Amino acid sequence: MLAILHLLAIFVADLFKPRRQLEVENLFLRHQFVGDGPRGRFGAFDVSSTDEIGPVDMNPSFAKSLSHFCAWLEQTPLSQAIQTTNWIVPTVQSVHILAIAVIATSALMIAECRGAWFSY
Repeated sequence: MLAILHLLAIFVADLFKPRRQLEVENLFLRHQFVGDGPRGRFGAFDVSSTDEIGPVDMNPSFAKSLSHFCAWLEQTPLSQAIQTTNWIVPTVQSVHILAIAVIATSALMIAECRGAWFSY
């Protein structure tokens, strides 16, 4: 519960950040993903290594087509509207957080009704 309140407080604080600071943070995060660092085109993502789940299977042609798809998606009218309108992102994030809270509350209520939460 404290984690949800913490995330909500951070979200509310982010609403009052200056637009320039948000643009700088966004640029920094994009640079981490698409930077031409020592690991190649994907920066912090090492597409040739393995992790706990198993090998990462992303061949260069798939990565290139994914990059083209993302570039196309960025130029669509809906994406342009989201990028230029200040209130859309906070509204979508608020609805998203409230939906997560509703689902979590529903799961807890179902668990409580079934006696699974506090069963000894």
